Amino acid sequence: MLKRTLGLAFLIGGLLAGLAQETGLGDYKTRLVRYATVDRVDGLIRDLYVAPEGLEAVRKGQPLPPGTVVLVDLHQAKPNGRGGFVREGGFFVRASDEPYVHTMTRLEGQDSLTSWRFGAFDPRTGELEPGAEVPGDCLECHRTALTTEMLFSYPQLQAFARSGEVQRSFCKQPGRQLC
Repeated sequence: MLKRTLGLAFLIGGLLAGLAQETGLGDYKTRLVRYATVDRVDGLIRDLYVAPEGLEAVRKGQPLPPGTVVLVDLHQAKPNGRGGFVREGGFFVRASDEPYVHTMTRLEGQDSLTSWRFGAFDPRTGELEPGAEVPGDCLECHRTALTTEMLFSYPQLQAFARSGEVQRSFCKQPGRQLC
């Protein structure tokens, strides 16, 4: 029994480490392209990244190709001591980074619901985010974005593809609620 449990633990650990390595998450800030930043009313700042091949497809008006990684990197805004957050140039100032990133990786296949792999983990170790129900939580929410490549930020990605300027926005919803 112990041998089977250890074997399963090593298999799962290897799969997670392989996923982090496979998607190049260790160096995502240089390998992927930041196309948008969203400040949320609760002080969470979300940097949105896409793989270069996905950006090129959007520029050409094509679907995101298999292998495209879309990543959300979370940060906490700096509190201002009055129940709000410090701003510079109208945008939140970062106080700290969250340890986990959220990812979507495009797989082969035409069915949008099954052609994405979702993840929520530490990009350096592959450790899963505690409490994250992957793919359930992600898929349940993103299924409402079927017409935009399962991305709520698809309009921002298109605007970035046209302008080359990182898109900035403010969301009046806390947590993971849709803006």
